[in-house]
Amino acid sequence: MRWVKLSNIWPPVVALAVVGTGIGVQRREMAGLELRAKALRSRAERDVRPAVPEKDSSASVIDGKRIDWGKLLVMNVEGQSRAFNRVERLLYDLSAEELLANFDQLALLDVPAEKKKEWEDLLLQMLSRRDPKRLLERFSEEVGVVSSPRRGVLFQAFARWSEQDSAAAAAWLDAQVVTGKFDNKSINWMNSPRLSFEAGLLRAWVNADPASAAARVGAMQEPLRSAVLGNDLLEWGCEAEKAKKVANLIREVAGEAQAPQMLAESSFQRIARSSGDRQTYENLERLFQDIEATPKERDAVALYSLSVLLRDPKWTEREDVVSYVDGMRAWALSEAPGAANELTIKVLGQLGVKRFDDAAKLAIQYQEASGDDSVLVAFLNVKGLVRAHPAEALPLLERISDPAKREEIRKLFPKQP
Repeated sequence: MRWVKLSNIWPPVVALAVVGTGIGVQRREMAGLELRAKALRSRAERDVRPAVPEKDSSASVIDGKRIDWGKLLVMNVEGQSRAFNRVERLLYDLSAEELLANFDQLALLDVPAEKKKEWEDLLLQMLSRRDPKRLLERFSEEVGVVSSPRRGVLFQAFARWSEQDSAAAAAWLDAQVVTGKFDNKSINWMNSPRLSFEAGLLRAWVNADPASAAARVGAMQEPLRSAVLGNDLLEWGCEAEKAKKVANLIREVAGEAQAPQMLAESSFQRIARSSGDRQTYENLERLFQDIEATPKERDAVALYSLSVLLRDPKWTEREDVVSYVDGMRAWALSEAPGAANELTIKVLGQLGVKRFDDAAKLAIQYQEASGDDSVLVAFLNVKGLVRAHPAEALPLLERISDPAKREEIRKLFPKQP
């Protein structure tokens, strides 16, 4: 008997590898399912009830407020497609307890876990919308488990509950902390589920009760406090008014010296959500505007975000690498001038390992344009660079105007036999 994965219906539908006869027909069916699933997700996000489905044989999977999961899972793609709207319609009408009852029935089926996981996830997503508190109570033993398969939906449920009743959500979270659900074995709290729960509460509180938000995170001991402040509080989609409030919270709690770095860490995921170089810069500029960033904050955010994105060495293989580096420096000089040289040095040092000639040309170009040797000196000081490329690096050495700096760098070259 062949089981059909819900991923063939529920997005994202990524790769459709269909073999055998009738491949064209199956592909058309799958394309239709993908469109239907996208529409369903859109309705679910807007909490719009689906239209009443037409009557067909798929009605046999519904018995009152119970779904015959065994019958549903053995249907082929076409059968599941017809049943999908009917099941969706039912889910919108189920109470929290009825959703959990269906979840339990599905969990009891003696089928491979991966064959029913996506339906289980869908039920829990619906429960998260219907009664987030009930979902958290049901799976409270998993809230601090890093490997929990329900980690994502638990975070979502808590964030939703925090928006509905932040005081009750905070009390529940404190109770979990007291009972040891979030006992931490990491020195810096990295990967601790507690960070996401605290972030969800703070995002809700920053609008409703900013004083309580500041008091809560201010009472935390380091390094937990910094880990929470740097945990994507300035998330993607955070509107300008809320972003400003979050930034002010970070400034108040972290203090003037630490706030720029905390803002940088907290906004990285927002900056990284881009489809190309230009959008990355636009994301940075929008953040600067939304939070009314100071010059020091602009420098810190730009340097941190772009440095992290450069950790993937594949960028050095770009055909347009020279214009890419040049564009990054030009943007930094305009929008975050205090970070421009340090960022340029990082970029040239990384590029010089793979493509020394290109990096050297850019270092000379920036020296000539600025009349300053600082980038060139720092480039030649990159560990191991001149030793690996002594002949190519020698002409750059002679361009350094300060004799003392020139002689210091000369010591890095391989000794002549």
